[in-house]
Amino acid sequence: MWHEERFGDDADAISEVVRSAIAGAHADALAAHNAGHMIAHDAYGNTMKVRSSELLAKLAEDQSAMRVQRSFDEGRFPYAVVDRTNVRLWPLRIGKDPSVGHEGLRLRTPVSAVRRSLLRRSSRFARQLSLDSLIGLDPRTSPRSDDFVRTVVVAFGSNPKDGVWDLGWGDLELVDPARGGVVWHHWEPLGDIKAVVDEAPDFDIDEDEDEDEG
Repeated sequence: MWHEERFGDDADAISEVVRSAIAGAHADALAAHNAGHMIAHDAYGNTMKVRSSELLAKLAEDQSAMRVQRSFDEGRFPYAVVDRTNVRLWPLRIGKDPSVGHEGLRLRTPVSAVRRSLLRRSSRFARQLSLDSLIGLDPRTSPRSDDFVRTVVVAFGSNPKDGVWDLGWGDLELVDPARGGVVWHHWEPLGDIKAVVDEAPDFDIDEDEDEDEG
């Protein structure tokens, strides 16, 4: 099955990490939005983008099956990586309109070099990984570990009023860079996020040093 190939025996635990990270990011983004007394969603959207990546990496640090890896040529944020399969999780907010789910996703153009690189490792043309091919390889120390990294996209829609919807993960391919056209080769929903948001962990909003946008 797809989730076993991507995450091995830890698929259920990793899915809970993802759900908790997105729930926590939404709680922080909503707090930023309310604190600014804004009608526009700028504070919410920017906080959601940053915190979804930060919290996913933060929670991954506490999982024996995961590690955190930074790739400076593929964005400013660290990535949560599944150790045994060397699969990287990339959170992507697919939109702010609840009427548009993952099937209606179209990336903003021009598509950045970072997104092209991440999706190149997610498409059906990326190197196919199997548990057997990685037995004996320690991706944390192998000098060629990046050659084996595959991206799984964690997608969701959200806004301050409607919360989070259509949370799931899968293999996404960029098929039309000029227009931002994409195709899901596999998609699995991760359940009702509303129940998770109601129980969102109480994370503080860290104040990190400014970084250039990746």
